[in-house]
Amino acid sequence: PKVYNVLKAGHDLWHQLNPTEQERILWQRSQRVKQIEEAVQKQEKGIGSPFLFFNASAQLKYLNFNAAVEFLTAWGLRLGGQRVHYVLCEGGIKKCIVGTHVQNLNFPPPCHTCITHNTVFYPTHLTTHIPKDLPPCVESSHLASLSFDELIAFEYQGFKMGEICLPSARWLLRCHDLERIERGKQLYIQYITACVSLIPYFKQLIEKHRPQGVIVFNGTFYPEATLREVSNQYDIPVYSHEVGFSPLSAFFSKGVATAHHVEIPSTFQMGTRENAKLDAYMEQRVQGNFT
Repeated sequence: PKVYNVLKAGHDLWHQLNPTEQERILWQRSQRVKQIEEAVQKQEKGIGSPFLFFNASAQLKYLNFNAAVEFLTAWGLRLGGQRVHYVLCEGGIKKCIVGTHVQNLNFPPPCHTCITHNTVFYPTHLTTHIPKDLPPCVESSHLASLSFDELIAFEYQGFKMGEICLPSARWLLRCHDLERIERGKQLYIQYITACVSLIPYFKQLIEKHRPQGVIVFNGTFYPEATLREVSNQYDIPVYSHEVGFSPLSAFFSKGVATAHHVEIPSTFQMGTRENAKLDAYMEQRVQGNFT
């Protein structure tokens, strides 16, 4: 509980703080994380193939609950005799989810902020970085010539890039029918282009580390979903985690943590109360209030 309280960041409270207070809290958390990391290193005796951890879509700089879950899981595995390795971005994801500027899609992501955060919080000897000089594997001009249906069906080396990137673009723009809005296709193409560039790198990563498992945040956002699909091609188990299904909780799934199969009878109809509750929930989602 003490570790949890140190790491858990209140989203609303955080954004009410001024930059000086934010930096002070970040420094305090970084020192606490370093203390825990040093203690883990003294006790760990990991052998064999590692578990790969990848979380590129949950945060930019402040240590939120998703990051806390990642650290706590990794520390637990290491203390249990397992090896772990973190996959971090060093500018290689050309258009990441949290770095996308909704009002100006051509605005570059704040890579320096993210890289600095990673340098502070992650142990250097257990990290691998996605380099910023990843070569493009598909031209944006080619994708721009495709219809929206052709983009959804777009594949690269057998990977369904269009399907992998579609949920991310929909989530970022808070819109299901992307073809209806001006920025929809532009963002969709940017994500597909960035996604395709990750395929060769992730293949090399898997072949180098031969992990016994891969643990990703969410499993739906395209950077993590791409690693998930590459890992599946190598028959490596993939586990995803999410938070917020109930207060102060985390959820792990062998697959996609956000996917839940629900059977709705054809005769089901919502009443006035259910419709009002759903409308209120969706209004909060559209505004970006998730939990």
